[in-house]
Amino acid sequence: MQLWTPSTFDLVWMYFLECSTIYESTISNWTVDEDEFNKLNQTNVYTSYRSNATVDGGTCSNGVLRAIWTKVLSNASVCVVSSAATTNRENTTRFGVVIGVSVGSAALIGLVAVMVFLRRKFARENAELEETIKKTQAPVFSTEDEAGVKMDVLDLVRLNDKDIKLVRILGTGAFADVWLGTYNDDPVAVKKLHASKISIADLHSFVDEIKLMTQFECKYIVKLIGACWTRPVDVKCVMEYMDGGDLRYYLMAHNADVFTWTQKYTHMHCIVESLAYLHSFGIIHRDLKSRNVLMDSTKVTKLTDFGVSKEDVQQTMTMGVGTYRWMAPEVIQEQHYTVAADIYSFGTSFLKRGD
Repeated sequence: MQLWTPSTFDLVWMYFLECSTIYESTISNWTVDEDEFNKLNQTNVYTSYRSNATVDGGTCSNGVLRAIWTKVLSNASVCVVSSAATTNRENTTRFGVVIGVSVGSAALIGLVAVMVFLRRKFARENAELEETIKKTQAPVFSTEDEAGVKMDVLDLVRLNDKDIKLVRILGTGAFADVWLGTYNDDPVAVKKLHASKISIADLHSFVDEIKLMTQFECKYIVKLIGACWTRPVDVKCVMEYMDGGDLRYYLMAHNADVFTWTQKYTHMHCIVESLAYLHSFGIIHRDLKSRNVLMDSTKVTKLTDFGVSKEDVQQTMTMGVGTYRWMAPEVIQEQHYTVAADIYSFGTSFLKRGD
C-alpha cells in the first residue's frame, strides 16, 4: 500500500469504534494532519507482531514523522502535517466550488436575459411586419368599382411591376406611404396607398394625381418615372428619389444660425419657379407646406405631392382642402380662392419649424 490519507468518513468510523484490530497489516506513506493524528492515537487497537506502519522520511518533506500507538506497536509512525495546510486545501476546494457555481449561475442568468430580449425583439418585429402587411394588402373592391377606374390614361407611363422593388418606408401620410425602392437598380421613391384606409374615391383621386404629373416637365417639380399595377387597387406611383429629405425635417434639425435666410433664398427661389410653372397652367397646388418641399445633395429643391391639386375652375375653388396650418384665410373660410392661396402657403412654409 503506497499512501493512505483518511477521509472524514474514515475518521468518524474509527472514532466511533471503541476497539479496532490491525492484524498482519503493512501501511506505508501514511499522512495525516494534527487533528486526525490525535483522534487516531486515542483509538484502542489490537495488533500482531507482523503489523507495522512506517513512513519513508523522504515522503514526509512537508510534515513531521511521529510514532503512533506506542503502547502496542514499536514500529508505527505516520507523517503529520499541520492542520492549517489541510484547512487551506479544503478552503481552496470550497472556494473553487463557489466560483464554479457563481460562474454557472451568471451564465444561466445571461442566457435567460438574452432569450427574453430576443423574444421581445421578435415579437416587436412581427407586430411591425403585420402592420406593414396590413397596409400593403389590397382592399377588396367590387369588380364593377375597379372597372370604373380609368387606368388606360396611365398606359403611356406604365412600368413592369416586377421591376419595382420596395426597400423601406420613407414617410407616412394620411392615405399613403412613400417607400424607398429601386427601378432597374436605380433608387426611386414609390408612393402607395394605405390598403386598410382607402375608399374607391381615394383610388380615383390617386390615379388623377399620377395623370396630372404626366403633364409636368419642370426641373423644380419631382419627376414622375411611371406607374405600375397588377390591379387598379394596387397601383403605385414611381418618382425620382430626393436624398435630402423634406424641408420640414431640415428646419427642425437646423436653427436660424445654421440655416440662414441667405441659404433659404436658394430653396425659396426653386419653389417660386415650381409655382410659376403650375400657375401658368392654371393649376393650384392647394397643399403647399414644408413636408412637400424635397431637398437633395446634388439636385435643386423640388415640389411634390399633387394629390389635391386642381385647375383654377370657378365651381371647384371653394373646397377647404390642404393642411390647416398652411391654409390661406379664404381657404379656411371656404370662400372662393385663386392661385394666390399657394403664395400664402409658400410664405408660411419657410417660417414654420414644426409639422
